[in-house]
Parts: sequence; structure tokens; C-alpha cells
Amino acid sequence: MTDASGTFSKQVADAANTRMAHSGVQLMNWFSVACELQRDWRNDVEGFGNLLASNLTGYQNIIGSYREDLWKGILQFQVMHHI
Repeated sequence: MTDASGTFSKQVADAANTRMAHSGVQLMNWFSVACELQRDWRNDVEGFGNLLASNLTGYQNIIGSYREDLWKGILQFQVMHHI
């Protein structure tokens, strides 16, 4: 993973990435690897969503907005159907 080189030096990270690319390695970041491992969003949606939310602030905001809209929809359904 390109963002897990173990260095704070851009020069060292770039050199490591170049060596790996020349050796035929497909360079990917942690998000790409996580999405490939997940493969199917129907599997463990909550766990994968929590992984993304804990590492990507923007995604955390999207999840929060979705959950709020989902909750509003559930409440609206219950009111409409007298549940």
C-alpha cells in the first residue's frame, strides 16, 4: 500500500513506490485495498461503513446524514401506517 510505506519522507516513499512499480507491483492505497477485500457492499455493510467512517471524516458525515434520513423515513412510515 502506497500510504503505508513506514516513512515520513516523501522522497523515500516515492523511491519505494518506484522500486515496487518497476517490479510489477500494483500500487494501491488502503482505501482501494479495503474496497477490494469488501468486494460486495451487501456483506458486513455496518462493519465496513464503520471502518470508513473512522478513517475518513467526509465519509463519516455522509453516513451520519444517511442514518438520519433513514431514521426519518422509518418514523414517517410508522406514522403513515399507525405503527
